[in-house]
Amino acid sequence: QDRYVAEEEVNYPKDVPKEQLSELCEPNDLLDEIGPRFHDWTGCTRLPVDADLLPLLVMGYRCPFRILLQGVKPCLSNKEMTDMRRLARTSPPHFALGMCIQFISYMCS
Repeated sequence: QDRYVAEEEVNYPKDVPKEQLSELCEPNDLLDEIGPRFHDWTGCTRLPVDADLLPLLVMGYRCPFRILLQGVKPCLSNKEMTDMRRLARTSPPHFALGMCIQFISYMCS
């Protein structure tokens, strides 16, 4: 069963006032530049990037060099980790969906 859906139909919701449409178009354009969209998304607003379709390696990508401030530990405390887990549990996955965790291109974008 091959399903064809027009891009405008997939990326943008219908019956939206013009002032709200401009707010929706900017994040959609940004997500279009990152990579292919996840078309089986059941959420209501914008389609996330499908991380399974991103390339495994991006030529010329290097991990960013980060310097911590004086006195900052390079790890999270138990309380900070718990706060991050609670925050992640409640936030929707708008950025990317994927089952493979070895994506360098995911970090690059």
